[in-house]
Amino acid sequence: MHYGESIKEITNEEFGNGIMSATVFYRSADKVKGGDREDRVVATFDGKHMPYTEQKSEHMAASKSTTTSKLRNS
Repeated sequence: MHYGESIKEITNEEFGNGIMSATVFYRSADKVKGGDREDRVVATFDGKHMPYTEQKSEHMAASKSTTTSKLRNS
Protein backbone atom coordinates (compact mmCIF):
# COMPACT_ATOMS: atom_id res chain seq x y z
CA MET A 1 0.00 0.00 0.00
CA HIS A 2 2.82 2.41 0.82
CA TYR A 3 5.45 1.34 -1.70
CA GLY A 4 3.46 -0.32 -4.50
CA GLU A 5 3.42 2.66 -6.87
CA SER A 6 7.14 3.30 -6.34
CA ILE A 7 8.02 -0.35 -6.99
CA LYS A 8 5.88 -0.31 -10.16
CA GLU A 9 7.58 2.88 -11.41
CA ILE A 10 11.05 1.42 -10.83
CA THR A 11 10.02 -1.81 -12.59
CA ASN A 12 8.65 0.15 -15.57
CA GLU A 13 11.88 2.17 -15.82
CA GLU A 14 13.98 -1.00 -15.91
CA PHE A 15 11.77 -3.28 -18.04
CA GLY A 16 9.24 -1.08 -19.85
CA ASN A 17 5.51 -0.79 -19.26
CA GLY A 18 4.15 -3.96 -17.66
CA ILE A 19 3.55 -5.77 -14.40
CA MET A 20 5.36 -8.22 -12.14
CA SER A 21 3.37 -11.44 -12.17
CA ALA A 22 2.43 -12.98 -8.84
CA THR A 23 1.68 -16.38 -10.39
CA VAL A 24 5.17 -17.74 -9.64
CA PHE A 25 6.40 -15.18 -7.14
CA TYR A 26 8.95 -15.29 -4.37
CA ARG A 27 9.59 -12.74 -1.65
CA SER A 28 12.25 -12.80 1.00
CA ALA A 29 13.46 -10.50 3.75
CA ASP A 30 16.92 -10.64 5.25
CA LYS A 31 18.43 -8.79 8.20
CA VAL A 32 21.90 -7.31 7.67
CA LYS A 33 24.10 -4.93 9.63
CA GLY A 34 24.58 -1.44 8.19
CA GLY A 35 27.71 0.72 8.20
CA ASP A 36 26.98 1.95 11.73
CA ARG A 37 26.14 -1.62 12.86
CA GLU A 38 22.41 -0.82 12.78
CA ASP A 39 19.93 -3.50 11.70
CA ARG A 40 18.81 -3.10 8.09
CA VAL A 41 16.24 -4.92 5.94
CA VAL A 42 16.97 -6.32 2.48
CA ALA A 43 13.65 -7.13 0.73
CA THR A 44 13.74 -9.20 -2.45
CA PHE A 45 10.81 -9.54 -4.87
CA ASP A 46 11.25 -12.21 -7.55
CA GLY A 47 8.49 -12.37 -10.15
CA LYS A 48 8.15 -12.71 -13.91
CA HIS A 49 7.87 -9.42 -15.81
CA MET A 50 4.86 -9.41 -18.11
CA PRO A 51 4.92 -6.57 -20.64
CA TYR A 52 1.79 -4.62 -21.37
CA THR A 53 0.17 -5.64 -24.67
CA GLU A 54 -2.52 -3.62 -26.36
CA GLN A 55 -5.62 -5.58 -27.35
CA LYS A 56 -6.98 -4.62 -30.75
CA SER A 57 -10.66 -3.73 -31.01
CA GLU A 58 -11.25 -6.10 -33.95
CA HIS A 59 -10.30 -9.04 -31.71
CA MET A 60 -12.56 -7.75 -28.96
CA ALA A 61 -15.56 -7.42 -31.31
CA ALA A 62 -15.31 -11.05 -32.46
CA SER A 63 -15.03 -12.28 -28.90
CA LYS A 64 -17.92 -10.11 -27.72
CA SER A 65 -20.27 -11.20 -30.52
CA THR A 66 -19.45 -14.88 -29.88
CA THR A 67 -20.12 -14.46 -26.16
CA THR A 68 -23.39 -12.62 -26.83
CA SER A 69 -24.66 -15.28 -29.23
CA LYS A 70 -23.77 -18.03 -26.72
CA LEU A 71 -25.76 -16.24 -24.04
CA ARG A 72 -28.79 -15.88 -26.33
CA ASN A 73 -28.70 -19.58 -27.20
CA SER A 74 -28.62 -20.64 -23.53
